[in-house]
Amino acid sequence: MKTKKRNKKRVILFLISVALIPILITIYEVIFTDDESVVFLGNYNSKIAIIVISYYVLLLGLGVYWFIRQLIFIAKLKSEQSKVELMLLKSQVSPHFFFNMLNNLYGLVSKDVGKAQELILKLSDLMRYSIYESESETVTLKEEVDYLKNYIELHKMRYHKCKLPQTRTA
Repeated sequence: MKTKKRNKKRVILFLISVALIPILITIYEVIFTDDESVVFLGNYNSKIAIIVISYYVLLLGLGVYWFIRQLIFIAKLKSEQSKVELMLLKSQVSPHFFFNMLNNLYGLVSKDVGKAQELILKLSDLMRYSIYESESETVTLKEEVDYLKNYIELHKMRYHKCKLPQTRTA
């Protein structure tokens, strides 16, 4: 990382020093010639004039290249920002679901303690997966299927469409 920063500083220093060369030549002409006005490349050999003009064209090209790279970088940042905002919106859906489930579990505890315990375990598995496993780049198919099963069973309880089997014990 430090090497990249050093190289970048060297390149910037080189470009600044290269950009100063024509300015220093012009200043030299103004100070040390007897001409009242200095015409750019007026007294130079045509080969030197071509080299100086090529130099300015190169500087202009580098400037345009840098500007385009900055625009691409800004576009990538905006894309990343959109992705982060989408992830934030996705994460906001889960808390609503969890709060509803907790309210349903609160009502279920007084009616059926065993079923409430089963659902609490399923909800904790679901939360564990959402918090820890969803941030990893890959998950196993079994983990994903278990997550979906828990999610479906919790929704079934939420809408009271079927009774959950007692499959897991604490």
